[in-house]
Amino acid sequence: MIIEIEQILANMNVMLTRWSDYTIIEENGCRYILPAKGATAVTYSCTEHLNALVPEALDLGRMIDDGLPGAEDACLRFAAQYGLLGLSDPTSEDTQAPSAQPMHSEKYGEALEAYQYEFRKLYRNFRSICNYSEKRDSRLDTLYGTLRFRLSSERIPHLVWEIDSLRTVLEFAYASMVTEDPMPLRCCKRCEKIYYNPHIRSEFCSTRCRNYYNVKMYRAREKET
Repeated sequence: MIIEIEQILANMNVMLTRWSDYTIIEENGCRYILPAKGATAVTYSCTEHLNALVPEALDLGRMIDDGLPGAEDACLRFAAQYGLLGLSDPTSEDTQAPSAQPMHSEKYGEALEAYQYEFRKLYRNFRSICNYSEKRDSRLDTLYGTLRFRLSSERIPHLVWEIDSLRTVLEFAYASMVTEDPMPLRCCKRCEKIYYNPHIRSEFCSTRCRNYYNVKMYRAREKET
């Protein structure tokens, strides 16, 4: 049975907490990304803008994987817009570590390396799908997660999905998008930015990139004549 993403998201409990600003600190030899001093908490639904969330996460993974400058600042901007991923570790022996704190508190943080790994993993999976070949590493295609649910206590119960992390929503939305036909996630032909567009003929993330590319091609043809 195939369940459309819209059907599931309609019944998801998706109210999460993010903070208005994040920073990176080093503690006991580990770098963490966590709310900055003075940041304010924001309660939001992380399923409202999936068409922006997924491509932005993939593009962040591309920056990290390619070692592009500004990747850490991009992580901070992503966190301020969407929050941390939910990589908490309440069983840590170091009970004072940011990752062991309550997930929605101002003291909660995630190891920067682990945070970046999740985006890199998602991007490499996407790259593997786009560059399909018989020799590709099949391990990159293995992406799975767990969705929790409950039945409501009404006279006629209905299914309610329980979401406890942004990572769960992100991976589920990504998996749903890459299995659509046609796939709506695309790489810009000019700048290689990953963007959402369900139109088959779409090749550019913006009018600016399309115009820039066309001018470049025109000048190249002019030189050849």
